[in-house]
Amino acid sequence: MALVRGHWGIENKSHWVRDVVFYEDRSQVQNSNIAQFMAAFRNLAVTLIRLFVNNKISESIRFLNSKPELAFNLVLAKH
Repeated sequence: MALVRGHWGIENKSHWVRDVVFYEDRSQVQNSNIAQFMAAFRNLAVTLIRLFVNNKISESIRFLNSKPELAFNLVLAKH
């Protein structure tokens, strides 16, 4: 039972960030392949931010929006 709760805790945390921070539920993408790519890209962004910036995703997104060169370096793994 604890394993199931742990899974849903991770799942809910991931979906909450993608929905609230990236507005995933409001997406207008119709093509399922593109929707899957965008979900993977959002997951990559969240993972990179958590690994190299901090766990405050919204705050980090605002910071990286003001410094796009840092965001680009995260993707290229230049830190």
